[in-house]
Amino acid sequence: MDSQEWIKDMTVRLVTYVETPRTVHKQKRKQRKQKREPWLTRWFGMSGMGISLWLRGFKR
Repeated sequence: MDSQEWIKDMTVRLVTYVETPRTVHKQKRKQRKQKREPWLTRWFGMSGMGISLWLRGFKR
């Protein structure tokens, strides 16, 4: 990708970002946050969730 294509792509992205209303940006951020899974599952998968359940059993 040469510099002219890169500049053209960046200006198109900038113009679309500026022209969209703020409420649309807020809604997109909220949707991204809602889709996120818990950090324990994200980092360790189901094994991390299993370990946490196992440790909860010891506390009781």
